[in-house]
Amino acid sequence: MARRHSLENDNRNYITLSDYETTCRRHGISDQSEMLTLSNFLHSLGICLHFQKDPILRQTLILKPNWGTAAVYKVLDCDRVKQNLGQFTSADLADIWSDRQYANLHHELLQLMKEFKVCYEIPRRPGNFIAPHLLSPASPDYPWNDRNNLTLRYRYQGFMPKGILTRFIVELHRLIENVSCPNEALVWKTGVVLTNGSARAEILENQTHREIQIRASGNRPRDLLTIINHQFETIHDSFDDRLNYDTLIPCNCSICKPSNKPFTFPLDRLYACLDQRRYQIECHESGEDVQVRGLIDDVIWNYPTESERLDDRDAPDDYLRNLYRDRKRHRQKSEHQTPTVNVSVTVPVNNTNNNQQEQAMTESSKTNNFNAPMSGVIGSDNAQVSHNIFNQINNANTTELLQLIAKLRETVTIFPEETQDAILIDLEDIETEVQKPEATQNPKKIKQRLMAILAAAGIAATGVAEATDFANTALDLGSKLGIELKLPSAP
Repeated sequence: MARRHSLENDNRNYITLSDYETTCRRHGISDQSEMLTLSNFLHSLGICLHFQKDPILRQTLILKPNWGTAAVYKVLDCDRVKQNLGQFTSADLADIWSDRQYANLHHELLQLMKEFKVCYEIPRRPGNFIAPHLLSPASPDYPWNDRNNLTLRYRYQGFMPKGILTRFIVELHRLIENVSCPNEALVWKTGVVLTNGSARAEILENQTHREIQIRASGNRPRDLLTIINHQFETIHDSFDDRLNYDTLIPCNCSICKPSNKPFTFPLDRLYACLDQRRYQIECHESGEDVQVRGLIDDVIWNYPTESERLDDRDAPDDYLRNLYRDRKRHRQKSEHQTPTVNVSVTVPVNNTNNNQQEQAMTESSKTNNFNAPMSGVIGSDNAQVSHNIFNQINNANTTELLQLIAKLRETVTIFPEETQDAILIDLEDIETEVQKPEATQNPKKIKQRLMAILAAAGIAATGVAEATDFANTALDLGSKLGIELKLPSAP
């Protein structure tokens, strides 16, 4: 209590990690892991902000969360940024944060905005940023092939939190079509078009019907839909069980498959069928019986990080059933976790109809659940007090891994532009895996991503002297993860 009281009554807006450690030692804590456990607990209570997984922000404790969010809103409320439809530059930030209280902290505050998922840096345009919720509400004109589209929808019951699409755009901004050209990028306030080079996906937010509607076309569109579904599920899971929604899978019977408005099945219902060993389900439109597994497999390959662990690929039904049970166990476990207090900072918004529901959710929430500024709350850091997670986040090995990943990100610019994006996406996947609890990490996926990085770098490295250092860093990362890697043979 004395340590908490000392921090709560510190007049400073922020302190360095070194200052915090000094305070801990003064109050009888000398072990660094205990210090970090305490700061994470205080973060979950909303007493301070300490983003331990971020290699930049982990060096700073923001003692006054309202001060930090106010600094973010100085950017989002800036008339110049609004007039530029959410675009701003490092020079704009220097002007907006010119006050003495923000001196020497611009880099950290920008990282805080990224951590809150309210902006992203435009790829291949260093120092240029986008706040998606300030984009134009008008959809740009773009061609679309309507033939043989795969579709997916999320329908929200009761109310649809604002900011879900904003956060999704920030998380997957590297896949936005024409992302490096702001005037040509296919992204707007209520929609976005993503591409992985072979397929395209259109994602539209419909607040009136409380839906997010997705359609994908091109070569192997299911691969892209799997990525999209995984990201939305990650966002949905951050609400724990407080968000009621259905993932709707289109029917593939002879009547529905060619239709633009097929009958749909809730994904949880399909999982329940597999759990009950019911492998067929009736389409209410045609009366035909359709294969449950086929409905799922037509649209998404569920949880690819888990599927890579399958040794017996001839038993996908058992795999899906076990996965369904794991999801149920996870939800039940979440209900019994140590409750934490909401750390959200609300701001006035104009939509009064939905705000009463959203405010009620925020006030009754027991989880630190930041969900983008349009809902009146910033960001998306779910700080649960879990001993296992603390061990994973706070040990020195994880810190070293994140530093190596950050180093690879910094040096990826030595390669051609077309190679950079592929490497950065693989690095993001690796970073996500190493920050998971050790028991849930997927070493096979990490190895595949590292091998892909080495291969891409090797192909693109002709005449690039710094490529050797880049490859050595990647090998060092693999070594620290216990993964044996070899440089690709020269062609």
